[in-house]
Amino acid sequence: MTDSKFEGFRKGYKWLFRLPGTSLVLSATAGIFMLELLLAPAVGYDVRLFLTSAFTTGLPYLVSVLADRSVLTPRRALGFFLVYLLLLLPLILLKKPPVAASTVTVLLSFLVFIAVARRRALILYLSVYLALTYLFAPTYAYASLTVLVLYALLALPVLLTIDKRVRQVAGVGGLKYLRGFLRYTLSGEKDEVEECIKASSTRKTVPIHVFIFRSGSEVIGRLVVSGVHPGPLRTLGSSTLPEKVVTKCPPTLFLKAPAGHGENLAVSSEVDRVAEEVCGALSLKELPSTVRLGLAQGKLVSSLAIRLPGVSLCLLDPQVPMEDLPPSLREEFERKGVVLADLHNMISEDYLQLPESPDSAPELYLEVLRTIQESLEASVAEGQLKAGFAWIGFSDGVSIGKAGIACLAVEVGGKIVGVISFDGNNMTPKLKARLLQEVGKRVDYLLVGTTDTHVLTGVFQGVDYYPVGTFNEEALLEKSVKCLEEAKNNMRECSVLYGVYPVSSFFMDNTKLKGLSAATRLNVRDGLVLAVIALALYPLLLFLT
Repeated sequence: MTDSKFEGFRKGYKWLFRLPGTSLVLSATAGIFMLELLLAPAVGYDVRLFLTSAFTTGLPYLVSVLADRSVLTPRRALGFFLVYLLLLLPLILLKKPPVAASTVTVLLSFLVFIAVARRRALILYLSVYLALTYLFAPTYAYASLTVLVLYALLALPVLLTIDKRVRQVAGVGGLKYLRGFLRYTLSGEKDEVEECIKASSTRKTVPIHVFIFRSGSEVIGRLVVSGVHPGPLRTLGSSTLPEKVVTKCPPTLFLKAPAGHGENLAVSSEVDRVAEEVCGALSLKELPSTVRLGLAQGKLVSSLAIRLPGVSLCLLDPQVPMEDLPPSLREEFERKGVVLADLHNMISEDYLQLPESPDSAPELYLEVLRTIQESLEASVAEGQLKAGFAWIGFSDGVSIGKAGIACLAVEVGGKIVGVISFDGNNMTPKLKARLLQEVGKRVDYLLVGTTDTHVLTGVFQGVDYYPVGTFNEEALLEKSVKCLEEAKNNMRECSVLYGVYPVSSFFMDNTKLKGLSAATRLNVRDGLVLAVIALALYPLLLFLT
């Protein structure tokens, strides 16, 4: 999500981090443990006290792994223990009791367990820690318990505030929402987070437009323009819609209509049903194959109009770095029998975002509306339709998803239009320019777009997503040429069948998403404050003991 109104989600997500591989964490933990084991007698530190503290601090993590293995993995348990060992090292050098290291580690673990673990895992972890400390280190048990109780009393009002903020916006508690999202991020469990998303969603109907190109009785390909937005991230909601549709009924060229995160499906279980319907026997109307092409160049977008009797399709090509065109554009033109496709093909740090309401930026809306209307009225070619499709199943797992690269070549009145769709989220300006220059010379008009899939969004630490063209630029150019040439070679006279599949389901509520983003920003702040307080107790305990 790069929209500024979702900044709270972005900043919150960037605090997540991925531990190194198990072998590296294990090696680091074993290395520091052996270092401290050798260092303790060398500086006159009580080795028995060191081993007892390590045992009473480490064993509860192993027990908690058994209670919630999907999230509390052995690698993450080692990660907690590694934090303890790092905090313990200064205490050994200063010949201080280990209570500061063990207690602060438990406080940090308490926060993490609250956020990600099942309640039984948290209760089991704390119970085992306190029991072991009481049995094997009774001298420090009461000090540790006192700090834990005081910290819990301090944290409880903050945690209740975090929970309440989200509940007021979404109708679901903030801690449940956070736990569901983090469990999905850490283990892939969807049920809890999608239950929360659905509870804060709205039931509505969003159309998917389907153009089937047929030569005689043979279907030669589909062009799908989806009002359903392929988000919000990874495999949640409708993120996988492009790959499900494209791989179910190839060759299909998938584009999105003007849409944003308010058009995300709430639950991913709906995607298979939608793909089945889109690729199945829709109620379609066969259109006469006489087509007119129109083209208009605007400051914000260019528009190539394919005018069929009964329906028109306008492919909107951003001329400046831009995020999602708003659904209000789609709705306005659908009433006029015009289908809009947002090619979503240029992004940089400084990008334009059209607001959802035309009243918020009337001059920008007027510019886009004027360009679309000009393309519908213009005529650069007219005649019988020829079309050909091609598909390359290429995915780099970083910027291109499993729907790969799809191409459509259309010939009308001697003019050839090429459309290339990459299964990714937006595109670098450099790749777009190179495609238009190096591949565009093979046709009269070339349009490049992306499916706006969010499958790869939120996968990489500290990065929302990688636009198409961030990697493998030369390979993408080569495959684009191959795909487009194949589509041109496949061109034949055809007719077009057109239909609309209305998707009636629960969709994310844009108003609630904005509220959730604002609440998330505040909740991240409060959570970090609790973590800082826990760390601040380390020097205090060091001084007191």
